[in-house]
Amino acid sequence: MHKISNNSVRKTSLSWFVWSYIKPKWGLVCLSLIFMAIEGSMLGLISYSVKELFDSVFVPQDRSSVWFVGILIFSIFSIRAIAGFLQRSLILKAGIEIVSKIQKDISAHIVDLDYEFFFKNSPGDLIERIKGDGQIIQVNFVQIVMALGRDTVSLAALLTVAFWIDWKWAIISLLGLPILILPILLLQKFIHSISRKSRISSARTTTLLDEAFHGVASIKLNGIEKYIKDRLNKVIDRTRDAWFGAELGVAGMPALIDLVAALGFLGVMVFGGMEIIDGKKSIGDFMSFFTAMALIFEPLRRLSNVSGQLQLLNASLDRLHYVYKVSPKISNTIDQKTNRLSKSKSYLEFQNVSLNYGEENILSGISMKIEKGQSVALVGASGSGKSTMLNLISRLIEPTSGEIFLEGRKLRDVPVGDLRSTISVVSQENNLFDDSIHRNIVLERKVENNELFLDILNKAAVSDFVNNLDEGLDFQVGPRGLNLSGGQRQRIAIARALFRDSELMLLDEPTSALDSETENRVQKNTKKFLDKKTVITTTHKLEIAKYADKIFVFQEGKIVAQGRHVDLIKKQGPYLNLWASQKEANKS
Repeated sequence: MHKISNNSVRKTSLSWFVWSYIKPKWGLVCLSLIFMAIEGSMLGLISYSVKELFDSVFVPQDRSSVWFVGILIFSIFSIRAIAGFLQRSLILKAGIEIVSKIQKDISAHIVDLDYEFFFKNSPGDLIERIKGDGQIIQVNFVQIVMALGRDTVSLAALLTVAFWIDWKWAIISLLGLPILILPILLLQKFIHSISRKSRISSARTTTLLDEAFHGVASIKLNGIEKYIKDRLNKVIDRTRDAWFGAELGVAGMPALIDLVAALGFLGVMVFGGMEIIDGKKSIGDFMSFFTAMALIFEPLRRLSNVSGQLQLLNASLDRLHYVYKVSPKISNTIDQKTNRLSKSKSYLEFQNVSLNYGEENILSGISMKIEKGQSVALVGASGSGKSTMLNLISRLIEPTSGEIFLEGRKLRDVPVGDLRSTISVVSQENNLFDDSIHRNIVLERKVENNELFLDILNKAAVSDFVNNLDEGLDFQVGPRGLNLSGGQRQRIAIARALFRDSELMLLDEPTSALDSETENRVQKNTKKFLDKKTVITTTHKLEIAKYADKIFVFQEGKIVAQGRHVDLIKKQGPYLNLWASQKEANKS
C-alpha cells in the first residue's frame, strides 16, 4: 500500500463518500432536509407565541384569547412532532442504506484483492473496518445531517425572533461566542487525533479476539489463558482510554457553549430587567426573548458537536477509503504486445522464476516443464518452496522475476477467472465455510448428475462419515469446519476438487490428515480419475511421490534434482537421502 498524507486522505475520503454514496441517495436526504427545516422553524414560532401568551392572555387576563393561543401552540407542537418523525425516519433510512452500500463495496473489494494483501492485514482489522467503522459512519452521518438541517433552521428562526424583539438584548447574549473559536479549533484537532487512535485500538481488539477464539484449543492445551487475558485486557484498556478521550472531546463543545450562554443570560437579565422595570419593554417581550435564547443554545450545542462528529466520521472514512484505494496487482488486463506464444510446447513451464518477500528469497531461478496429462510431485523439506509453486500457478501471488507459461501463453496474460476455472485445488488448510457439507462441496455450482456426484463422495471417502450423520449432506460443518475432524475436512476438500473436474489439479499435501487405510483407499479410488488430468502434488511422503511421472526435489527455494523415482534413487543426492531417512523412520 502506498502512503498518503493524512490531510490528502481526509479530503479524498470525504469527497469519495459524498459523490459515491450520498449523491445516489440525494433525493431521500433532500426530502428529510425539508422536514428538518419545518421542524426547526417551529422552535421560532414556539418562542414568539410565548409573547402572545403573556401580552394577550395572562397580563390583560383576556379569557377570549385563551383558546386561540392554546390551539396555536398545540398546532405548532403537532406540526413539529410529525415533521420530526418523518425527517428522522427518512435520514435514518438514507444513513443505513448508504453504509450498507459502503460495506458491500468494501467487502467485495477486499475479496478481490491479492492474496499478498492479507499477509499484511489481519482479518480482525478488516472486519473492524467494515463493521465498526461502518457503524460509526452511519451514526455520525445521521447526527451531522440532522444538526445541519434541523438545527441550522432552528438557530436562524430563534435568532430572528430574538433580534425582532430586541437587537441589543440579542447582541449582549451572544457577545461571548467569539472567545470559543480558538478552544473549538484545538478541540477539533484533539478529537481527530484521538479518534484515529480509538479506531486503531478497536481494530487491534477485534484482531486479538479473532485470534483467541480461533486458537482456543491451542490456548487451553498450552495453558496460556492468563497470557491471552492479559493481552486482551491491555488492548481493551487502550481502546477504552482512547474512546473516552474522543467522547470527552466531543462533550467539551456543548460545555463551552453553556459557559457562553451563562454569560449571555447574565447580561440580558441585568440590561433587559432594567428596561422592563422602567416600562420600556413588556413582560411578554422578555418571556419570548428568554424562551428564544433558552431554546437557541440547544441547537447551538448540537451544531458545535458537528465539528467533533465530523472528525469521528473522517477517522472512519479514512480507514475504509484507504483500503478501497488499494488496487490488486494481479489483474485480468491483457497486454497484447506480450501475449505471444512461447517456443516451448509444454503444458506448463517455469522460465527462471524467482520470488522474494522483502529481502527474504523464497524461490530462486526455478525452471521446469510439465507436459499435459503428466503427474508431477514436488518434494523437499518444509519451507523449501513447494507450496509457493502452487500459489504461483494459481496466481495467488506473482513472481518477482521470470515467466510462467500455460499452454504456451504467459500466465500473467491469462484472465484470472479463466485460469482458475481450469484449476482444482486441495490445500493444506482445507478451509470450509459455515454451511452444509453439500454446499461446501458444490459451492456455487449445481449437481447435474446425481449418480456421478455420489460416485465422487465414494471416491473421496466422504460417504464413510456422511452416512452416519442424521442430517447427512445437510450437516452444518460450523465455522471453519470445526464440527468435523481434520480428516473429514480434508475428504470434503478432495471431493470439492473432484467435483470441479478441472484440467489441472493442484494437490498440496492432499492426504496429510488421513489415516493410512483411508489414504490408500482414496488414492486407489481417485487414480483412474486423476490419470486423465495434469496433476501437481506437493508431499513429504516419497511413497506417494514415487508413482509420479516426474519428481522435482526442492531445497531452500531451488530445484536440486529432477527425474523419475527409479532414476533419482540410483543417484547419490538429496532425493536418495530423503528416501533413506523416511525408510529408516518407517522401520522405527
